[in-house]
Amino acid sequence: MARQYPPSSDSPPSAGASTAAPSPPPRSLWRLRLWRKQVRAFALLAVLSILLFGGMEVFFSYREAIRNLSLNQALLAREVNGALRAELGSIERHV
Repeated sequence: MARQYPPSSDSPPSAGASTAAPSPPPRSLWRLRLWRKQVRAFALLAVLSILLFGGMEVFFSYREAIRNLSLNQALLAREVNGALRAELGSIERHV
């Protein structure tokens, strides 16, 4: 919500007021605009850092999950291989 400031009493109203240069906004409005820009920049920085670190976390946890999965599959394959060899050895002894 923008503040409404009364016209200054320094200059009397004139008929040629439309040709006069517009007065600069009050200093408090300038500070408010600067503050908004700073808040936007800080929010953008925070969002980008969260996205960056979140993306890195997803990437590294995905790599770790894939590595653990391949290790578990290799271990399971070794167990199955050992069980099959034992069973084939038992069949060979019976034949």
